[in-house]
Amino acid sequence: MRSLVFDEARAQLRLTSASGSNLPLLDDVVHFSVRYLGSPLPPDGPRPPPGTANCLFDETGAPRLPELAPDWGGLVSLPPGALSDGPACGTGPAAFDADLMRIRTLRITLRVQAGQASYRGTSPRWFRRPGLVTDPRLVVPDQEATFDVALPNLRGLP
Repeated sequence: MRSLVFDEARAQLRLTSASGSNLPLLDDVVHFSVRYLGSPLPPDGPRPPPGTANCLFDETGAPRLPELAPDWGGLVSLPPGALSDGPACGTGPAAFDADLMRIRTLRITLRVQAGQASYRGTSPRWFRRPGLVTDPRLVVPDQEATFDVALPNLRGLP
């Protein structure tokens, strides 16, 4: 398993793995965030046999997760706390929150700065980490991009 980690102190986006590696992927990152966007409808499967419960359905077949009000087009923004409050599917180290099955899109925001302070101005409006330059014609403002990532196996799901 690999993970992206934002190291704010080093201004780096780092790639870590279960094997213990921790490598810089991108320097001069001054902001990194991920929003989870999911289906407002509870997952419709897997359904257990009649009379049996699982993490998604009770023994009567009723969903354990509520329907949510969409707030992002046809999707709902899932705060990180919603992805760890249960019910849990699976057991032991492989257990995960049932709301993870709602995720359809990751909205990633990344902001990078000029590497040297001598290319950054003093205005906190343009620079997360202001630099030394007072002449606005000589500066390179921070650049921010937001993009959505939808995993191929989730496209077309409600």
